[in-house]
Amino acid sequence: MDNLIFTSEFIVNLFDKYRDKLEDFYPSEKWAFEKINSLANDFGKILDVGCATGGLGRALSAHYNVKKYDGIDINKQAIEKANSIIDTYPIPVNFECGDILNLDKFSNYYDNVFSLSCADWNIRTIDIINRCWELVKPGGFFTISVRLTNIDGVNDFNKSYQVLKYKNTEPEMANYVVFNWKIFLKMIYGLNIKPSEVYGNGYWGGPSSNAITPYKKLVFSCFVIKKGASFTNTTNVNLSFPLDLLL
Repeated sequence: MDNLIFTSEFIVNLFDKYRDKLEDFYPSEKWAFEKINSLANDFGKILDVGCATGGLGRALSAHYNVKKYDGIDINKQAIEKANSIIDTYPIPVNFECGDILNLDKFSNYYDNVFSLSCADWNIRTIDIINRCWELVKPGGFFTISVRLTNIDGVNDFNKSYQVLKYKNTEPEMANYVVFNWKIFLKMIYGLNIKPSEVYGNGYWGGPSSNAITPYKKLVFSCFVIKKGASFTNTTNVNLSFPLDLLL
């Protein structure tokens, strides 16, 4: 099944006014930014998968060392908006509209690849994760936000979804993917080039008010995953999660 192509104004209007300053981001995301900075002290070249209007690039470049920022989003209106304010960036930027699974123009040289509120909002979540990982250079980082549970997860658009609606526009439905935390870690460990380091941070919270999902609470988390060399034998894992998630 193909990924969903979002066309409504919801994403544009939400991210045009939100998530372009560091304080707008969730605690687990801000933790991830600080973790990367502590490990590398330079964000280098960034690819933002699901960039919306490009707020992550503005937020990071205002506080950290960033050399270049590329963004891709499946929503045409979001990319048009991002390109209309391209002169607000203090660094070189580039935006592309499309599905990351269908674009070959990106090559694996990025120091940092981000997927924040993206992969777990669409259909081919695992494929998106694998494609993002391909685009990280050895020694670089892949940062992804995911929803976690200690019971069975779900990646079924008919069982768990979120309604996206802006004012009087027609609503769109987004997949609302939830991972069992052990299965997610096994998946990360099984990436085609094994991570050398995995860091995770998260906290319990209730699902979005416009999400139709069987869960009453979830751990909203962010992972920073460092790409090792092809001969990496071990993976160091450091998790900061509520204890009752891990039991």
